[in-house]
Amino acid sequence: MAEKLSEKEIENFNISDTDKYPVMPLRNTVLFPQQVIPIYIGRDRSLKLINDWILKNAIL
Repeated sequence: MAEKLSEKEIENFNISDTDKYPVMPLRNTVLFPQQVIPIYIGRDRSLKLINDWILKNAIL
């Protein structure tokens, strides 16, 4: 499960126009902020995207 950020971490979390984020299309699924649901990954490209993003210690 996702870890909740502290107030200090939220204040220090800056998003700039130059930041890049991966996009993974999901079939029949809509995600909303703060929502936690299981996502079943099957395609090799999708698995690579998730693994690469996790290795960067980035927030998903």
